Amino acid sequence: MGLSPGDNEHPVASLRCKLCTTRSQWSCRHPTRGYLLRVVLAKPKRMPTLAQE
Repeated sequence: MGLSPGDNEHPVASLRCKLCTTRSQWSCRHPTRGYLLRVVLAKPKRMPTLAQE
């Protein structure tokens, strides 16, 4: 989509691994977790300058 998080301060929802989904009292610390952010608050990605390329 070519977007960066922009003004999203907090995730709308978090995706958790299958093991932690069944145990709600645990906090998921696995690398498989992810966060859903609002698309309307996202900003377009910056274009790199010629020096960065």
